[in-house]
Amino acid sequence: MKTTEFNLLFATHDVKNFIGAALSYLQLATIKNNDLENDVDIAASIESLWAALNSAREIALNAEPAKTDKSSTGYSLTPAKEHITTNTAPFIDSLRKLYPTIEINSSFNTREEDKHIAVNPESFNQAIGNIIGNAVEAGASVIDIHTVMRAYCLVITIHDNGSGMSSEEVDRIMLSQFGDGLVDGIGTKSILITAAEHDFPLTYTSVEGEGTTIKFLMPYIKV
Repeated sequence: MKTTEFNLLFATHDVKNFIGAALSYLQLATIKNNDLENDVDIAASIESLWAALNSAREIALNAEPAKTDKSSTGYSLTPAKEHITTNTAPFIDSLRKLYPTIEINSSFNTREEDKHIAVNPESFNQAIGNIIGNAVEAGASVIDIHTVMRAYCLVITIHDNGSGMSSEEVDRIMLSQFGDGLVDGIGTKSILITAAEHDFPLTYTSVEGEGTTIKFLMPYIKV
């Protein structure tokens, strides 16, 4: 017997989390194994999961449109290459000026395909800024930012040589994306909120005493 009332919004949120996790694992697999990037079965699986995620979004929109409609919160459908040149690259330059004593390296690898992403540039740049700020607070002297257009998504990887985190700290951060775990620090919470609002899978890896790597997967939107 059910002891709690069924809540469509909560159920849809859970469905989106599970689909997002499946997408994240598949996309990470293609990044780790280049042979999988053009595999037709992987491509079909990713396309089907995105269709399912879009259906879940539509359910959420109908359930509570005022809180989930991205059109009213600064999101725009932007070509991935334009986002890199217009939003990402200039913002990284501003971070170099903000942290003149920190070596901030950046690289950009684009494709000829005309891919699009849905992004709020201001909030996403704020998340990048929080990541860099956290790295500086962790004692990093070198921060590498790599932006790569893969077959299915735009990938932004940020690595620092700071103090790093324990496996327990990383686990808490990863769990918090799925409604569990406790995360201290306004900056980290803001990063996670931005990733969740964009439906961008986010991964943390870290080694104490060596540094931290954060990876955003920014899915392409069909137009």
